[in-house]
Order: sequence, then C-alpha cells, then structure tokens
Amino acid sequence: MEDLLREDEFVVKEHFNHWKYFSVFYFLAIIHVIIFYFIIENVTIEQVGYVFYAAVMLLNIVFPILFAVRMILNNKNAIILPVRLIFLSLVFLVSSYFVGMMLISVITIYLNSSVFTINEIYIALGFCSINLFLFSIIIIPIAIYRQKKLKQTKPQSSSL
Repeated sequence: MEDLLREDEFVVKEHFNHWKYFSVFYFLAIIHVIIFYFIIENVTIEQVGYVFYAAVMLLNIVFPILFAVRMILNNKNAIILPVRLIFLSLVFLVSSYFVGMMLISVITIYLNSSVFTINEIYIALGFCSINLFLFSIIIIPIAIYRQKKLKQTKPQSSSL
C-alpha cells in the first residue's frame, strides 16, 4: 500500500523559464550602458577627481563580466542548460549592450547633441565582439565543468 502512494508522484515540478530569468540581465545591461554614458558625458575629471573617474572606467569593464558570470553560473537551472543555449544567452547579453549604445545614439540625435560617428559605432561593435569572446572562453568551460560535476553528484534512483 505504501508503494502505491508515493509523495513525489503528486508534487508538481515547476518549469524553469530561462529567457525570463535572462531578460533581467539584458535589461540591466542596457541600463548599465545608459548610466555609464550619462556619467561620462556629464561629469568631468576636474569635478570628481581622477580616482572616481578611474573607478567608473574600471566598473565599466568589470560589470559586463560580472553580469555574464552571475547570469549563467549563479542559477543551478541555468547551468544545466545546453551549451548552445548558454552561448546564445551570452550573445543576447552582448547584443543588449550594443542595443544600449544604439539607444543612446538615437537619443542624442533626437536631442541634437553629440552624435555617434561611424568610428564610434565600429568601436562599439569591437567592444561587443571582444566581450562575447571573453564571455565564451570564461563561462562556457566553467559551465561544462559544473554540468559534469552535477551529473556525477546526482543520486541514482533505485527501482524495486
């Protein structure tokens, strides 16, 4: 009688929506670009000093890497995704940085202030390409390692 009424048969498993989880990071990436642009355009070194300006520049380099690492490696459900989906999510993260840069360009054109030149757009594309390469060589091997580790530690179910 105990075998007929197992509790795990009645538990409803929730489906992990990885795109909804990742969209938060995509939105934060766009916000990060806009805030960084606002600080760089409206604050001068003479106003805040070299230390603050250097800290802002350093955070601009560190934040994309932290977003990517946290996005993939912090959630157990995100780690077990196939590698192609992890790579695709990193592509979308880098694309959201580029979308943020283009959004700033559209806003500056609308406000008739300084406009992105074609060279700055090429620099933005280069920045995005380098970030995608860095994200890929840092996160995908770690994710593959952690996937293997999770598969090894998964308890084997015994059938009677």
